[in-house]
Amino acid sequence: MDKVVPSNFVKSSNIIFLSIGLGMVSFLLREENLSQRSHLYISLTSWILLAGIGLLVRKGYNWVKYLMLLLTIINIYSITLIFQVVNDKLLSGILGVAPLLIQVWATVILFITPSDSEN
Repeated sequence: MDKVVPSNFVKSSNIIFLSIGLGMVSFLLREENLSQRSHLYISLTSWILLAGIGLLVRKGYNWVKYLMLLLTIINIYSITLIFQVVNDKLLSGILGVAPLLIQVWATVILFITPSDSEN
């Protein structure tokens, strides 16, 4: 018998995949990212990790929401670093912050019970 996945898990996984796409756009817009291999490796690793989390969320694994919460708390620190970029380049700064904020949104959706989200 197939496991019934709550609708908020499906919404959250869609949002996670959206944040990966925005992260890729942000990466491509910053010239220094394209010139340094370490930036590419770090970005690829984070995209692969997020895609794996998105797939686990899509399959309805409940424990993944706690992993997302932990990663979101860690990512909040990086938002302060990105605000430094906003002062230099507005568009790349905004695109750098957007995936992090979208991931926070995806995490909040995971903790909403399906009965609350459908009302």
